Amino acid sequence: MTGGGADGLERLSLNQKTTELWSVAEASAGCVRAGIGWIGLWREQVRAAGGAEEAGRIVREAGLRVSSYCRGGFSRLTPMKVGGGRWRKTGGWWKSRRRWVATP
Repeated sequence: MTGGGADGLERLSLNQKTTELWSVAEASAGCVRAGIGWIGLWREQVRAAGGAEEAGRIVREAGLRVSSYCRGGFSRLTPMKVGGGRWRKTGGWWKSRRRWVATP
């Protein structure tokens, strides 16, 4: 499935968020039907598929490759400026993100 090049789509990837209601298997099948060789997976769908190993198996069996893995969306919360010109991050998302980034 990957490779080719006459159509210029060899580097095109489907971001799974655009097919948010589809499972990993459904999104993979959609990629195959459309001739897209790459897929960007999202954590929610990977978990729903049974975890990374199972999602990987589904993607490999479809003949696809994973272009990216996104653990979450964009936060709607913004940092707040507090006295002394310091910035303070608000909300639990910031603590979660810091833990994730610090995790090897």
